[in-house]
Amino acid sequence: MRRWFCYILESYDENFPRGSALIYKEPSVYCSKNEVRDMILMNINTGEQRVVAKVVGLGYADFKDEKDFAVRLGDVIKKKLEDCGVEAVCVTGGE
Repeated sequence: MRRWFCYILESYDENFPRGSALIYKEPSVYCSKNEVRDMILMNINTGEQRVVAKVVGLGYADFKDEKDFAVRLGDVIKKKLEDCGVEAVCVTGGE
């Protein structure tokens, strides 16, 4: 199974803390390796858009199954950050 990743470099919203990795099951514009871009959210009721974070794409990784994903996830993200020249603030979240 393939998963795509991006990493929050700067946060402008407490719901998207700096140092968090976002994981996608499908390719995303935010996951293009080494590409830095703003993450924009839109309120579907008002159409208002706002930048909530600046992210860098880390590309994708393949895993055998959910167990392999759970076991290797932290190491995979650390390696991807290293490959992209990004110093991790907090790879797994939490305090």
